[in-house]
Amino acid sequence: MVGKMASTIPGTPIRLGETVTSVMDGATKKHDVYSFPLLAGQTVVFTIHNCICDFYAYAPGSTEDQPLEIIEHYTDNDGSLAQQYTAATGGTYYAWLTPTRNEVIYTFSVSNVGQ
Repeated sequence: MVGKMASTIPGTPIRLGETVTSVMDGATKKHDVYSFPLLAGQTVVFTIHNCICDFYAYAPGSTEDQPLEIIEHYTDNDGSLAQQYTAATGGTYYAWLTPTRNEVIYTFSVSNVGQ
């Protein structure tokens, strides 16, 4: 998927295993937000490439005003992240990316472990 991504919850829906590409700019587009379903006990890996950014994952029931944070992580200096997570409950989860630099073109995916 390539194109305009949502900047707030409820986010842009993505499928597990799908890789998305987007552009963020700390001045004009401060966040990209994605939504995806997980089952209780399901283990996934969040993967980011080419984005020096802050990454947050939020649990089901989160709203823009009341995010239920489950992960707060920062990408490496090369803009990479591979963070594993096992869902405590089933429902719609959210990934929130905030760049720390301007003109960030990145890829992001949520995949089942082993996929």
